[in-house]
Amino acid sequence: MGFVMSIQAHLMTTRRLHERHSVDLYGAAVFGSGSTSVKVIDLSYGGARISLPLPYAAYGGPVQSLRIDGVIRASVDVKWSSGNVAGLAFRQPDQHLKALFAAFVDMGLEKP
Repeated sequence: MGFVMSIQAHLMTTRRLHERHSVDLYGAAVFGSGSTSVKVIDLSYGGARISLPLPYAAYGGPVQSLRIDGVIRASVDVKWSSGNVAGLAFRQPDQHLKALFAAFVDMGLEKP
């Protein structure tokens, strides 16, 4: 019984807090040395998954912030990367709730 409870506890801690929404948005990933255009693949109240023009490792440092055209500019932490895709978490997601909610409503992903 301890093993099953351990698995359940693990699942409870690894579930996403926020539902991901598949989107087709563009923006910029800001690094310490500059920025590059990105495609936002999915977006949630807690973060985003982005596609970069080059493999993530080629940029030589972490993404510091994400600007999504017409939506938000947020400080981020990189949670993972694979090839030219990276998963980002907003450092202060509560600051962006209103802007993200409005964007999700505009895209038909949330009800007003």
